Parts: sequence; C-alpha cells; structure tokens
Amino acid sequence: MRQLKLEPGDLQIFKGRFTLHRVTKVEGQKSRYMCIPAYVLDPWRVNTPEHSKAIYGKVLPIHIERNQARSDGLTD
Repeated sequence: MRQLKLEPGDLQIFKGRFTLHRVTKVEGQKSRYMCIPAYVLDPWRVNTPEHSKAIYGKVLPIHIERNQARSDGLTD
C-alpha cells in the first residue's frame, strides 16, 4: 500500500471502489466538488436506480427498465 500526502484542495483522481479511501466531513463555509466521469463500452448499460438517485438526485425510466444483475457481480 502507498499513502499519499494530500492537502485540502488537492485534486484526486482514483478508481473509487478499487482504491481504499475515506471521505472526511466538510466543515465551515467550504464546499466539496465531485466530478464523476463515467463511460462504458456497452451502450445498453446504465446506473442502477439507487446509484443514480444517490449521485445525481434523480431516477429516469431507463434506470428502472434496465435494472438487472450486473455481469461483474459488483453492487452499488
């Protein structure tokens, strides 16, 4: 394992579920900005309804229609 010396405001890019990490509480008048770039090679795949609601704040009909077991066995 490698530990990085990070400071508040540092840009971090990592593969979330495959990288051990923690998120600290935002305190005071500061904001935390998140960018979640995503792409898939399979145009049929979309986020689960739960993931879409948690990250983007809404669920679209396509999320419900295509909600099925993931082929990689991972869950959100």
